[in-house]
Amino acid sequence: MEALVDAPGVDLTVRLPDPVWLSDRERLEAWRELRRVRNRLDAALVRLVGMIDRDRSFEIEDAPTVTSWLVAEGEPASKAGSTVTTARALEEMPATAEAFTAGDLDFSRARLLVAARETAPDVFARDEEVLVDSIIGLRAADCRRVVDYWTQAAVPEAAVAGEERAHERRCLFVSSTWAGMVRIDGLLDRESGAVVGRV
Repeated sequence: MEALVDAPGVDLTVRLPDPVWLSDRERLEAWRELRRVRNRLDAALVRLVGMIDRDRSFEIEDAPTVTSWLVAEGEPASKAGSTVTTARALEEMPATAEAFTAGDLDFSRARLLVAARETAPDVFARDEEVLVDSIIGLRAADCRRVVDYWTQAAVPEAAVAGEERAHERRCLFVSSTWAGMVRIDGLLDRESGAVVGRV
């Protein structure tokens, strides 16, 4: 099996034997390698969006903004917005950009660091390398804990405000489906979520 992707300035060629012939351990390693390739491709796409944004290349196709151009290209509006925000922020986040480009961070972890930077840019610039090194290889929930801990230490008032916003956004919807089932949907803050998670 060969995964070959040509991206501007990025070598993303991966050659793997057919998964049918791989051992269980080799399949796990192949998955990890392909995930790194996906991360590197995502980083290349974000970098390209940054260039399109900076040079206003989207105007060639009569798009008013780079975000609207991405949406016209088929990107979901929420993903388009976060991609543009991430592309702009990474210009000032060298350690994050480097780890993302290397495939050590995926888009969601890069986005998490972008959000952390927004709370305290100067403190983040000081701590960025340590933060990046701390979350590489961690599960998503553990990454969130590390970044939350940093936020609480760096900007205590921002952490309190974030908790208050989460508390205000709590909601719960219960409805019946056409098949007679009951659907439950909602948002819980961290404390309520921990209680439900133990049930």
